[in-house]
Amino acid sequence: PRRAATPPSRSSARCCGCSASSAAAEARMPRLTEAAQAAAVRRTGRRIEADPRRPDPVVACYIDDNFASLLGLAAKYTSFSEALLANANAGGENVHRGLVLGALVGAQVGASGIPAELKAGLYHHDAIAAEIDAFIAARVSGGSCT
Repeated sequence: PRRAATPPSRSSARCCGCSASSAAAEARMPRLTEAAQAAAVRRTGRRIEADPRRPDPVVACYIDDNFASLLGLAAKYTSFSEALLANANAGGENVHRGLVLGALVGAQVGASGIPAELKAGLYHHDAIAAEIDAFIAARVSGGSCT
């Protein structure tokens, strides 16, 4: 049985553990929705069906064949958690699609738009966060990351 994607309430949704709400990150999602629609038109000549009342697509095997379903999920869902949960529940080639979808939605919402519990659930999340911070500090200061 598939679990329905239910977004956290805006009042309880938190970003990276600070007190800021992820509502600002979710507000940026319409840009991804429109970008996904524009990519679909360029690739297929038509917009993607993104009706929230319709089931998500199930497409098996290769990322090439899943590009339309990737765009459909990006166009349909307005929050990081909803998009990734819908991808996982859709089945089929959800690993490759989830990797690309997570990168797109993560870039759209920024680190503060990714729920803290998802980041904290990663093995070695503190070391990963420290490595990301060091990379950013090196790039901002013009230094080398090696």
